[in-house]
Amino acid sequence: MLPRRRDSLLILARDLGWKVVERVMPMGDLLRQIVSGECSEVFACGTAAIVCPISMIGDADLAEYRPGAIDVRARILRERLLAIQERRAPDPYGWTSDVPALAARRI
Repeated sequence: MLPRRRDSLLILARDLGWKVVERVMPMGDLLRQIVSGECSEVFACGTAAIVCPISMIGDADLAEYRPGAIDVRARILRERLLAIQERRAPDPYGWTSDVPALAARRI
């Protein structure tokens, strides 16, 4: 079974030697970490977006929180994942497979 996009990114991040921590994080904690600089970059991922950097988060009080970096690590993850998907890089994880061409249909 192929991993979900999020799982693929976690695997790639670990293989890059990045510390990966998975946990539930209340929004208030995230915003405090952005302000303190502990959280330096934020991105979202999904099937259509692949990896989408987040440049600002707004709260209900209209305050804006901007991470210190935008599209630094997210770009690296996006490029590595796309390179594997598009066969521009080796697939050491077995995520891709060849699909046989369909025979021409006779009319």
